[in-house]
Order: sequence, then C-alpha cells, then structure tokens
Amino acid sequence: MLLYDILSKYTKFADEIQSSPGSITTGFRDLDDAVGGKLKPGETVVMVSPDPMVRISFALNLALKNAVNHKIPTLILNSETSIVQTAKWTLMSTDNYKSISKITSLYIEDIGKSDIEDLKERISKLKESSDIGVVIVNPMNYVYQHIPDAKGQSFNKMAEYLNEMKELAKKLNIVIVLTARIIHELKLPDEIAAGNTAADLLISIEMLADTYEENNKRIVTVNKGGKNITMFVIGFDRTCLRFYDLEDDKDLPEHISKDK
Repeated sequence: MLLYDILSKYTKFADEIQSSPGSITTGFRDLDDAVGGKLKPGETVVMVSPDPMVRISFALNLALKNAVNHKIPTLILNSETSIVQTAKWTLMSTDNYKSISKITSLYIEDIGKSDIEDLKERISKLKESSDIGVVIVNPMNYVYQHIPDAKGQSFNKMAEYLNEMKELAKKLNIVIVLTARIIHELKLPDEIAAGNTAADLLISIEMLADTYEENNKRIVTVNKGGKNITMFVIGFDRTCLRFYDLEDDKDLPEHISKDK
C-alpha cells in the first residue's frame, strides 16, 4: 500500500514534484563517500543494531531520501509494527511532510508470517508493476527463522537467506537492505557476523556509552568483504526518528578509531 494512501486520512499532502530522479543513497554523507557516492543496483546491504528504533529509523531515513528526494520507487517490508504505525513514523522522520505526494512511490507492507518464497514473490511482483529500485526488510530475522534447516543451526539459515536475497537483488537489478536484531551490544552473534562476507555491505549502528545516549550520538561501523572500510559518528534524534550528519569525528571514543 502506498505511503500516501495510508496517511492521506490523517493530514494533507502537496502533490508537486520536489526533485528529479537520482542515484540510490545510503542516507549518510560519510557512508555514501565510503561506497563511492551511491549504492549500486544488484547489491545487498545488511544493517544491524540492538535498538529497534535505530533499525526502523535507518529504514525510514533511507527510504524517504530515495523515494522522495530521488524519485526511486522504494518498498519497506516491516514485521515489527502495523503499516499504519510505520506510516506515522515515516511522517515523523521527514522534515518536510509536503514533499510526500500522490506520486511518491514509497510502498509499506506487512511481512506477517511470510516465508522466503512469499517474500521473493511479493518483491518480484512489485518490481514488475512499479519498477521498485530499493527494498528494505525490517527485520530480516522473522523471515530466515522460518527457513528449514536439517541441522537446526540459525547460522546455516542466515547464510541461505542472504544468498537467496543476493540472487534476487542481482536478478531484479535492485538494492536490497536487510535490517537485523542483535543480542549482544558490542559483539555480533555468529549468525549475524556471517553477513560480513555474504552481504556487499554490513553496517552496524551501536551506542557504546551512556554519554552517547545523552548526546544523541551513535557509532556507525561499515564492513565490506569482511573488512572494515570506515567508522564514524552520526547524530540520532529519537524523538523524530531521524539521523543527521555531524561535522567531524571529534567525539569518537578514545578506544575507537576510523582506521580500526
């Protein structure tokens, strides 16, 4: 269901075009720079965080910047909240609600109890009908938990799930972003760490100290091919579910460096 259709009963939107189509952005200035300025169609990105509000905020920020600013049809598949709640949060996270119009191709759907085959079919159909360029699954845990595994190991399920999503992204020539819950605050479980090599990019957003919560700051770590390519601090306004770029990395903790 289109974002505009979900929200139209609650507020009034402008129908004018705000900008022209462009490249697929991660939503972060430093991250865009690290990946060469944009995400490439056919890539799969895994984003992990212990905080569910960080995960949904990342998904909404990325979706809005691509669907609204660059006019790239985008799909959010969310299993943590209803489509109406997701739509309301989307409205909160934009600084210009009038930019959302009837031509804003941002679709929000509930994953429900979809298995991997259902998910692939839904994405493929929307690609065919609306030419979506970005798909965000939040969180992916609900889906890969349902993948049959003779050994009963979630690590194997994770690898299978990621491989199928990578194949789908390449087949449809789209960017697929998968968010995931993690249990440990400072160490990724093996099943999520598998994304280090399986995904084209692994993005981790974490709070490393109480002062970061007070100052609304988060540490973003980016891995590509199992190797760290960048680390930076980003601002996070929890009240409006919005990330914002900081001017520099002077607030990085002493034991963290961008060259880590």
